[in-house]
Amino acid sequence: LPGRNGLDVIEFLRSHEFFLPIIVISGALGEELAVDVLKQGATDYVLKENLHKLPLAFFRAIEENKLRKEQLVAQSRLAESESRYRSLIENMKEAVILTDSEGMFLFMNHQFCELTGYNHDELAGNNGYDLLLPIEERSVLRNKIIERREGRSGSYETIMLHKKGARLSVSISASPVFEQEQFVGVMSVISDLTREKKQSQLLLQLFEGLSVS
Repeated sequence: LPGRNGLDVIEFLRSHEFFLPIIVISGALGEELAVDVLKQGATDYVLKENLHKLPLAFFRAIEENKLRKEQLVAQSRLAESESRYRSLIENMKEAVILTDSEGMFLFMNHQFCELTGYNHDELAGNNGYDLLLPIEERSVLRNKIIERREGRSGSYETIMLHKKGARLSVSISASPVFEQEQFVGVMSVISDLTREKKQSQLLLQLFEGLSVS
């Protein structure tokens, strides 16, 4: 190839997303250059003095390219699935969060931000227990993490703090998340019970008032 070497061709093909199996045939290829060729994306290389190895390299390159295509298809399907899943969560009426094994926020939908008064950037990477829970509730919620580590889901009621300081009565349904049998976090669906609790208190006060009269 006048004016071009094997590395130029590899770079051209990869920059244009031509993911084809590439076998470099060279008269002399030192160990350092061979490593560079493979790093740049060549599937294999064969010295001209060893052309008898070319058929084996060819079939190996075809097989590796087939596996690469399968991986790309799997990654694409996974990305599509994650996109649909994220869209589903974003459109749920309930607040949804994903926290890691220590309670750090990994994901939260728009409803959760509306519920707490915080935006995404204010929540991401922060510890939910320290940021949103009254001090008296934190030890209780940390005990819940132990249950999740043991693989147990659960529902419970607690108090959360709005950004402006208001106390929110919420119901939380939490499920553990495992990857390769390793506990990595908790997915929680949160419902606001504040209005319901206030209505119950008003009804109770009304009933007590009628009883006294």
